[in-house]
Amino acid sequence: MKKYVILYADNSVLKAKVFIEIFEKSVFEVTWVRSKQEAIDFFRKNSFDLIISEVKLGESDDDGFQIAEKIRESDQQTPIVFLTHLDDEKTAVKALEIGGQDYIRKSIGKNELIARIKRIIRDHPVEKENPKKAILTSDTCIDLVNYDLISFGHATHLPIRELKLLLLLLKHKNEPQMREEVSDQIWPDNENKEEYMNKAICKFRKLLKPDKRIQLKSIRKATVTLFIEES
Repeated sequence: MKKYVILYADNSVLKAKVFIEIFEKSVFEVTWVRSKQEAIDFFRKNSFDLIISEVKLGESDDDGFQIAEKIRESDQQTPIVFLTHLDDEKTAVKALEIGGQDYIRKSIGKNELIARIKRIIRDHPVEKENPKKAILTSDTCIDLVNYDLISFGHATHLPIRELKLLLLLLKHKNEPQMREEVSDQIWPDNENKEEYMNKAICKFRKLLKPDKRIQLKSIRKATVTLFIEES
């Protein structure tokens, strides 16, 4: 029987042991971490079918949300579930708004818990062929672990905002995107976002120039498009 791999973040030893036993008696293999930074580090270095996190891990009131936000900067597909003792509607709504697939109270029965987790994994399968890379062409990719753009073996580290911009353009490759909408997503509430956008586009053009299958076209105050020749 296939074992699904879970990254589980919870700083309560007693509660964690209870849920780990429930998971491992089903079809899950669990990696347990107790802090926000541990969760982020393990996620960057390994592949998981699902992330499960308590909202509050003892460091601040929203450690679990910070884990989700960091994961969503580079990974939109791995499902995230919040398994928590918190029972208020406001927290549940925020959990779903930041990219969580479900918000489950710890008072849930074990059979319902397993059923809901299996459903989430079934409905949100993780593509594992290149789990830590975003492929542009056979010679150019984005290393999602180290935040590098790699073209013909040459790696250039990207700041997080530039990484998010390139991933967004890649997601909508060959489709013109409105510059203003893009810059609002990457640099919200920043009065210099147009300048940052121009600098990032110039940088990408230089880095991507060796790969003739890729073109980055921008029409000032109109659209920006990442064209990638289909193989």
